[in-house]
Amino acid sequence: MLRSSRAFYGVLFTVFAATAFATNVNADSVKGYEITSGESGGSFLSVDDTIVVSGGEVIFSGESSAPIIINGDSKIVLKDVSIKSKTGSAIIIDSGVKAEIVLEGDNTVAGYGTGAGISVGYKSDSNMAILKLSGDGTLNVTGGAEGGAGIGGNGTKNANAMNGEIMIEGGTIIAKAQNGGAGIGGGMGEENLDIFKQQPGKIVIKGGDISATGGNGSAGIGGGNNISANIEVSGGKLNEVQGGAFAAGIGGGRGSASVDITITGGSFENIHGYESSEEEKLGGAAIGTGSDKSGYSSAAKLNIKISDGKIKNATAGWGATNIGNGANNTSDNVVTVSKAVRILENGDVDEDEAKGENILSDTKLADNPEQEADEIDKDAVMWGCISGGVIAAIGGLVAFSVIKRY
Repeated sequence: MLRSSRAFYGVLFTVFAATAFATNVNADSVKGYEITSGESGGSFLSVDDTIVVSGGEVIFSGESSAPIIINGDSKIVLKDVSIKSKTGSAIIIDSGVKAEIVLEGDNTVAGYGTGAGISVGYKSDSNMAILKLSGDGTLNVTGGAEGGAGIGGNGTKNANAMNGEIMIEGGTIIAKAQNGGAGIGGGMGEENLDIFKQQPGKIVIKGGDISATGGNGSAGIGGGNNISANIEVSGGKLNEVQGGAFAAGIGGGRGSASVDITITGGSFENIHGYESSEEEKLGGAAIGTGSDKSGYSSAAKLNIKISDGKIKNATAGWGATNIGNGANNTSDNVVTVSKAVRILENGDVDEDEAKGENILSDTKLADNPEQEADEIDKDAVMWGCISGGVIAAIGGLVAFSVIKRY
């Protein structure tokens, strides 16, 4: 038997499906949304100017400025929805909560002020929010103009600027930050934030079609301004990823204390660090760290491991390496690349000497670099300029992965 109770302003909405074969049941019109439940039912609460989801599966469509707060493990379906918050984050996933957002149709989500478009909470490693994005729809998501990430941390200049765990498995995602936050990742952190306060959550990309633009001081995907990054990519398509001022395309923002990147699959195309100018020379790496500017700490640790996938047209800004450190970043770094091939100066693959898969396809030489060839072992040769640290190539020939633009 169908059970449905509905009320406003602090009264719990509970909706149960009539049978196991039912799909969605009676829609509730609340604050501009049309809200229905999934097959297993779902619970939500209308409180002041927000909708609070406490469990089950809840489907949202329509247009609203009311933020959605997820405070219990839930599945949320966004189906042709537009959420433009006027008070902070548009969707908030509380710390300790596991939430899945399924994308259907075309969706727009925008945060306000210091709020992220989708805020993924962080309090500690054991109490961080976990967000999974899936589905075959589209999500255009934008952080607020005062340091919020598109998806991830808020612009609060404290630990809340760090993101919880963000897992992307599907959908077309266009994520943008306006100032101080990453497209996907950390929000705007405090200047010279202590390294022990910079322990980040994870960004795990397994699928989807993703583009991302970082705000001032923040990566397209990774660290916000003064926020560290921990990124794992095993699948999906990352196309058109741009770092904000002084930041990497994928990796660290300005002043990130640590950057860990593991790539075991996926495709990367048009990944760009902050361009800077020839005079300023404060460019960010395409994949790696941002630049070090006076008054901001350089990365204490950079660790990049690339074992599979394809990278095409990854470019650094002035003073930075394509894959490695940003400008003036003198920290030790380890970049390990396996199953790569050598790329010729004109961008073509050297088929005669290719060993393994083509990971670094058309990742072109930056303008006027110095070139050095250092033999790592009989099966691996590194071409490029190494500005400190250790570079290892395993089982192939690697080119232009650490070319520095002087």
